[in-house]
Amino acid sequence: MGCNISKKVETPNENTNNDVSEAKAKASVKIKFYEFTFTVSNKFWEKLFDREKFESVSKKLAQLAEQTLANNGDIYIQDTDGSPYKVTATSLDQTTKGLSKVYEISLTHPNNVKQNYFVKIIPINRKSGNESQMPTLEERELMFYRDILPGIYNLIKQKEQHEDIYIPVPKIFYGKSYKGNEQPEEALIVLNDVKTSEEDAESTNQNIEQIVNAIAVYHAAASAYIRTKNILPKEQEWLTTRSDGFLNDLMKVLPNRIKLIRHLGMSDVADKLTILLPYATEIVTIKPNDDENSLQTILFGDLQISNILFKRKDTKASKLISSRWQSIGLGHPSYDLLHYLFVNAPTDFLRSNLSSVIGLYWQTYNATLSKFGYNLEKENSTFKEFAKEWNKNAIYGTILALLTIPLSEAKEEELAEAVSSKNLSVELKETLLKKLEVLKFCNEEGVIDAALKHHCPSALPLTLPEYFWNELFAINGTISVSKKMEQILDGSLKSDGKDGYYIDIDGIEIKVTVDRGSKLGDGYACDTYAITVAHPDGRVNEAFAKLLPQLPSQREFVSSVGIQEREIKIYKYFHSAIRSLIKEHGLEEELQLLVPKMIFTNTGTSASNESSGVEENKEEAILVMENLKKQGFTSVDKRAGVPLPCVKLALSSLAMYHAAASALLRKAGRGKKPEGLEWLFENLKVDGDAFIFQMLPARLQLVRSLGATELANKVEKLIKNPIKLSDYEALGVFGPMETIIHGDFWSNNMMFKLGDNDKPSDFRMIDWQASRVEHPVADISYFILANTTSEFRKSHLKEVLTEYYSKHVSYLSKFGHDLTDYSFEKFMEEYNKNMFKGFLLALIVVPGVMLQPTEVSKIMADINNELEKKDMSSEEKLTLMGDLFNQKLPEVMRQDNIFLQRMKDLISDFEKSGAIDELLKEFDDNLSKSEWERIFATDGKQTICSKFEDILEGKLKTPDKDGYYIKDDCGKDIKVEITRASAPGDNYACVVYSVSATRMNGSKVVGFAKGIPDSPASRMFVEAMLIQDKEVKVYEELLESLRDTIKKKNATDKIHIKTPRLLYGRCDVGSQYVFSLSSKDENNSSSRSTNSGNDEIAQNSSETILVLENLQFNKFRMNDKFAGCDLAHVRVALKALAHYHASTSALMRESTTPPKNLSWLTMEGIDMKMDMGEILKKMLPTRIELLKTLGEGEFACKLEKCLPVIVESFNPLNAGTHGPMEVILHGDFWNNNMLFKYSKDNEPEDIRIVDWQMPRLGHPTADIAYYLFANTTSDFRTEHQATVLKEYFDEYVSSLSLLGHTLGGYHFDLFMKDWRENLIFGTVLALIALPFILMKKEDASEFQEQMESIEMNAADSAEDQFAEAASQMMDSSLSSSMSKNPVIKDRVLGLVRDVQATGILDEAISRLSESKECPFTEEFWETVFTTESDKTISDRLQRIVNGDLKTDDKEYYLVKLENGYEYEVKAEKASAAGDNFMSDVYILDIKGTNGLHKSVFVKVLPSHPSLRGFATASKVHDHEIKTYTEIFPYLRKLLKAAHLDHTIKLAVPDVYYTRLDKPRKDPENGENTSSPNDLESVIVLEDLRQRGFKMNDKRRGCDKHHVRAALTALAHYHATASAFLRKKGYPPRGYEWIKELSFDPTELFTNMFTSRTELLRKLGFNDFADKFEKLIPCVGDLFGFNKAGTHGPMETIAHGDFWNNNMLFLYDENDKVQGMNILDWQVPRNQRPGYDLSNFLLGSTHADFRKKFLLTELKSYYSEYKKVFFSLGYDLEKEGHSEELFLTEWHRSCLRGLIYAIFWVPNIYETHEVLLDQSKKEENESKNANVEEVLATALVGTVESDTTEIKKRIGDLIQEFEVVVDEFLAGKLTMD
Repeated sequence: MGCNISKKVETPNENTNNDVSEAKAKASVKIKFYEFTFTVSNKFWEKLFDREKFESVSKKLAQLAEQTLANNGDIYIQDTDGSPYKVTATSLDQTTKGLSKVYEISLTHPNNVKQNYFVKIIPINRKSGNESQMPTLEERELMFYRDILPGIYNLIKQKEQHEDIYIPVPKIFYGKSYKGNEQPEEALIVLNDVKTSEEDAESTNQNIEQIVNAIAVYHAAASAYIRTKNILPKEQEWLTTRSDGFLNDLMKVLPNRIKLIRHLGMSDVADKLTILLPYATEIVTIKPNDDENSLQTILFGDLQISNILFKRKDTKASKLISSRWQSIGLGHPSYDLLHYLFVNAPTDFLRSNLSSVIGLYWQTYNATLSKFGYNLEKENSTFKEFAKEWNKNAIYGTILALLTIPLSEAKEEELAEAVSSKNLSVELKETLLKKLEVLKFCNEEGVIDAALKHHCPSALPLTLPEYFWNELFAINGTISVSKKMEQILDGSLKSDGKDGYYIDIDGIEIKVTVDRGSKLGDGYACDTYAITVAHPDGRVNEAFAKLLPQLPSQREFVSSVGIQEREIKIYKYFHSAIRSLIKEHGLEEELQLLVPKMIFTNTGTSASNESSGVEENKEEAILVMENLKKQGFTSVDKRAGVPLPCVKLALSSLAMYHAAASALLRKAGRGKKPEGLEWLFENLKVDGDAFIFQMLPARLQLVRSLGATELANKVEKLIKNPIKLSDYEALGVFGPMETIIHGDFWSNNMMFKLGDNDKPSDFRMIDWQASRVEHPVADISYFILANTTSEFRKSHLKEVLTEYYSKHVSYLSKFGHDLTDYSFEKFMEEYNKNMFKGFLLALIVVPGVMLQPTEVSKIMADINNELEKKDMSSEEKLTLMGDLFNQKLPEVMRQDNIFLQRMKDLISDFEKSGAIDELLKEFDDNLSKSEWERIFATDGKQTICSKFEDILEGKLKTPDKDGYYIKDDCGKDIKVEITRASAPGDNYACVVYSVSATRMNGSKVVGFAKGIPDSPASRMFVEAMLIQDKEVKVYEELLESLRDTIKKKNATDKIHIKTPRLLYGRCDVGSQYVFSLSSKDENNSSSRSTNSGNDEIAQNSSETILVLENLQFNKFRMNDKFAGCDLAHVRVALKALAHYHASTSALMRESTTPPKNLSWLTMEGIDMKMDMGEILKKMLPTRIELLKTLGEGEFACKLEKCLPVIVESFNPLNAGTHGPMEVILHGDFWNNNMLFKYSKDNEPEDIRIVDWQMPRLGHPTADIAYYLFANTTSDFRTEHQATVLKEYFDEYVSSLSLLGHTLGGYHFDLFMKDWRENLIFGTVLALIALPFILMKKEDASEFQEQMESIEMNAADSAEDQFAEAASQMMDSSLSSSMSKNPVIKDRVLGLVRDVQATGILDEAISRLSESKECPFTEEFWETVFTTESDKTISDRLQRIVNGDLKTDDKEYYLVKLENGYEYEVKAEKASAAGDNFMSDVYILDIKGTNGLHKSVFVKVLPSHPSLRGFATASKVHDHEIKTYTEIFPYLRKLLKAAHLDHTIKLAVPDVYYTRLDKPRKDPENGENTSSPNDLESVIVLEDLRQRGFKMNDKRRGCDKHHVRAALTALAHYHATASAFLRKKGYPPRGYEWIKELSFDPTELFTNMFTSRTELLRKLGFNDFADKFEKLIPCVGDLFGFNKAGTHGPMETIAHGDFWNNNMLFLYDENDKVQGMNILDWQVPRNQRPGYDLSNFLLGSTHADFRKKFLLTELKSYYSEYKKVFFSLGYDLEKEGHSEELFLTEWHRSCLRGLIYAIFWVPNIYETHEVLLDQSKKEENESKNANVEEVLATALVGTVESDTTEIKKRIGDLIQEFEVVVDEFLAGKLTMD
């Protein structure tokens, strides 16, 4: 069928009767757009339009419209029957487009009947002196209405088809052409009044099909008219030649249109249309077919949407859009269709519906023509022939689209100006891009290529098969491929009898010519050739080939190194992977890999390529690409320096590539090699760095000669250190911007397409031999230093780097990756660090950049001659080549002043940057990461500590050395010496060493190393608590993030983070980049893995090490812990703490709580083997006994009662509940974890805070309380505590302000209130720590030895063993320590006195006593819920209800406990049958012999087998238990932190007991071996009925009082849950179970939809039932499963089942609602509030309520939500949200609410007891019962009762909310 668009135009299914009948039906549709009746005669119109006394008819009607035609303003004209008609006119020029004058004429009959007419007056522009020419455009329209249209109407009438066929054109009443010498020529047409609305004129899918159908009817009728007239009557021959002046005018602007689309980024389309430009007039000229049997019709000619009239809907419409019939002519019907569809239809419509629309046209055309007696099938006029003609003419529609679409958006002058100035507005550019996308569509479908092939085949690219290239490069083994190319080039190789070299392709001889691709010297690693392949038809293929060099020495070297093969693989596999990733993310239009197109490759190896699996030619490495020079690409003048526009384009393109490559690495996983690209991370066979360093001495000599001796000396000093310029294997060590760099990004490896004023318009990167993993700045610094001038760098460096960074961030975000935590400042730091590498490379490359081509050729020729004489290895040749280049370079460069100035500038700029000084300092002060790893490497059988002990004792030495040595990164020796850095007893959680590393140049690095202890107890504790891992992460991530935050706010001179410098950190848990947390495996356990890529480093599988600067060298030391901290020390410490705390608060405020990369602070997602709260709970009894021995028994008892408060304070899930001052705590802020520097007067003047092993989120007073109570005396606190607290607060507030934040309404009094609440925390930690803090050295040493001697059992609980061991040691150590050290007793008693004075323990005990915890013990509940092997808890409770479990002669069930208490238990069912599906519920009445009497509400898994299985699988009980035990406690803490806990209470019952059994798993395969009956879940809640709560009548529904109470409670909960999500994320970290749907609900909902559809029909709602049924395929979209984080600023945790029966109300004595509680939290989910609101308001209220109060209650809800949300720290209005947006979201939510209401409302009037019994019976009979079907049946009920009420409720709902269903089905309403 010609071009590819035939794929869209497929033959209709002519064998399907239904299709044919449907087409006939559409053809017979009465397309009756306008229907009017003649009311006046032609004589009347002649009188009206008589222009004898007027200049023109137009002038006459203008006066009539202005009411100046008659003195009295009224004009009457008498018709032939004597009736006088009042005539008025209205100008419609403002509502129409074009040159015509348009009026609406109103005629009013004497009986006041009014008729309107549409009058067009068209000026005739006839060229003078040519009276015989064809009719003008204006006359053609008149002739159509006057001559053609009546003929068509008559034919329809003759065929008696006037009832079935209506022509979709206005009806003419009168027409006339006026001619005269003095008066202007004009044509006049009177039509029926045709008005339209703008809405109807849109190209909607429905309108498009309607219009295409109408066009087909008209085309068929016009075809029949032509056929009936045989050959056209002579007087109508004007139709055979079209005259379209408007189109001719447009053709003049076609070149400008091509420029426009080029400006819009459609260069490929523009290039092709430019070639077609000479043929454009021919393309758009429509000529009739000479074949009388061809498909011809009378074309509309100008089918734009503005010329199409729609039937008027609104009788008051005043606008109209005129149809133009001036371009009519004879031609194939496809011309009209192409014009209409390509110009007016949306491109998305064309992509998906073109085939069906053309099929519709053909069927309608065929069926309509058959009504006139013409059978196309008999004439062999098939759809195939029609499609062929369509494809041939498709370019016509393409050109018209380009010409006319822009005019719909701007005037021609505006477009011309915009294109000329290249200054399109953003809005216009976006609009044109969208509307002109049809051009891309046409290009994709081959339309333009087909036209090129037809009109100018030589313009098309010549595509060559692979065997062509194989033959071209085939050699006989005696010569190289390069030699063969040389023979073709010089003409010595020709085909037999030919004038050159030819290759046969499918019988056609194709000529090949070869030229050199570059000059000698431009490339050492390859020979390049420009290959031109010419087809006899004129088509040409221009290619560029890179081949192995001819010269044997070069060839041998390049082959041995393998760089040619590497480049081929990069083009073939790596670039393909990048493109696939771009396509995967749908970014093809936005991101392009700007590299030459690869045509042919041969890797030159006989081995199968791992990535492709293809056996490749083993002859030579060959790379063939498109020839960029032939496409207008060129290199810039490298001697002049790359200009700014080119630098910007190059770096922008580089950013695009870098970001895509970085995304590819991230997809594989940080530090992992992308699959299939493993070869990319292998080092080259020859060390390229060696070549650089070989050439460097000569370059440094040049540097000295230019006066920079000091710089040369510094470089020489620096390169003595291990410096690696390129490491292809160093994956995962370059941070978040890690990418695959180009590796040789300089001016010779980039090509630009230059336009006006040499401004670049396009860019390509070439020569990809050196690509490797690195930080992007490696490419950038090399390019900037080697290819720009000093003046450029001074003026534009920051500008271009800023632009690169922002584009890299933007491009990376398109792949879904975030770089917000990696600031521009960090990027610049990395750039400065890499400047040295860039400088070294520039030193080597700049001479090559600056050399003239002739000089390069001479030098390289001389070098090659020398190399040919030598027989040496590749490495030796590389070395010699560097030496030779250095020898010959000065000869040619000494007199080159431009070169010398460039070198001076390069040296000067680098020296001024200070980059080399920073590097020297870094190498003097530190080792590289890999060098530290060599120090800490073990053989896998020993720990790091044991290795260090061996070094320390001299047991471990390097052979033939005087001690232990490692190799540096350059293979030189480093001597390692170890000493102990702390005394026994100083550290329990780590072992500390001083590590000294001395290089051969004498530089020494001394670090303070902390490792995991070897003792089993300590090691288990450290590993289980991850404390060392956390400390590494604090230094590596947290502290760096804080410093970035401070730097961004320019506060580095006022806010300081006082910590030692990190030299090296390693934790085998890992992090986001190097130290990220490992993901949990299937068994939910954390795994540790090594992170070194160095094979020589065998690491212990579980090691953590931290190396810090040795603060002792800077004269920092520890304060005397026995003396306690005085005021000076406390002030220095608390000021530093305030700075740290405020910085963490600012960091969290600016991201999440905590930031994403610091989520480990809450320990969520980590398998913590120890719970610190539980450890303290087990260790505290020792301290309580100590207090009793000191005579403080009362205090000890109070402390014991406060244990729940103490344990809860360590809950890691408390993050985000600490109010506006929430910070990241140090966690262990005491004397020994800080070192001070002292003044000459021995006053502390500086501090460093150490030991960051216990960070967590909390209130700052937790750190302060522990510090003051553990490290100061009672006297100090009495005198100074208030002062230092106020100073701390002021410093915190000041620091926070400098960082851009405030505490709002939080003031010092509230701070002091929080201080009191955290005193318990400080008290407990101080009590635990004081004996250790004050323990004397000999006692500490003894204690540590005892701890190290403890044997741990891996099978037992870690915290139990550690706590027990520690307690044992404490018991034995404390008594002896107390007797030796009375300071301990004094400090402990002082602490007790101070805490007693505050009264905080009494307050805590009071709060605990006020809580509603159930007094019954866990033993009691376990006894009650004990089951027999084959029974469920529900069965057991039912037996208690039935009295089957009576004890002895009692009338009740008796529970006996070990403590002697007895309880009588009675039970009753808590709900009627059918009220609950997911649970069985009971009320237990419990009376005890101890006087306790309580009633509780119990929920258990249902006994019904299907429902039980479903409830277990869907985890509804899991969710409800976790909601009560995890979510609600957190929400209460949020309210408390905001001081709202006294005014806002969560309206939920208190929970007393829960049980949730976990499935048993097979230890071998991990499969679940539990049956539903094995698993139980129980929730025991307070019995709200005892407090007067009761359920509202579900049939009566909720009135305004119930609704107000329910929505107020819901607003409070929703707002608090929204704040929870803001703090925790979507889904919330640590609470991911909220998003879990362990079953697919689609089948369940589908079954329910089906049942309810049947019910709707049964109730008589058939039309709505049809719509309701259409919703079934959209279940997933409708209910928003697993779409957390997509629900807007009010996203919350919805209740999920919020209706009447899931709430209880409290009433006063007058039955007025006083409060309510919300029950049944089984299906919470992330959603908008509307999810709950619509469920409740549509399902639990009646229509009368909604009509009166719905809007009021919704606004009340929003107001309450907004108020609470604001109090919790979030301002909806500032976020751009409003009540109006909320109501819009409500409207959208009504669709779900309506569905739920239709599901559940019938249940209100039906019980299900019989059904449940029946389904149970059926299940017992069938093991294959479908749970979803059983459940759906249970949920929807049988609806066997009276349906009157049901019908009314559902009918009201349909009447109110059917509109949302219509909107959804029409695509106007979408769900989340």
